[in-house]
Amino acid sequence: MAVSVGLKYDQSTQDRFRKFEHQQMHYRITPDHFTMLKTGRKANNYIVETAVFKAGKIWGKDKQNFALVGFGQRK
Repeated sequence: MAVSVGLKYDQSTQDRFRKFEHQQMHYRITPDHFTMLKTGRKANNYIVETAVFKAGKIWGKDKQNFALVGFGQRK
């Protein structure tokens, strides 16, 4: 989450500046990324990709609460 802080001129408070703060949520994995995951088949070497998520736990090589992983479709 990104936070921006600044000053804004406010006439309703008799020509004073007041502090404001905005929060924005940013995707960790963008929605369009899910449309580009490998879906198996011979064309993808029988590899299927997925996003694995675990709330409240930081894990994996990137130290996030999710990972993009691939696994074989064949035994």
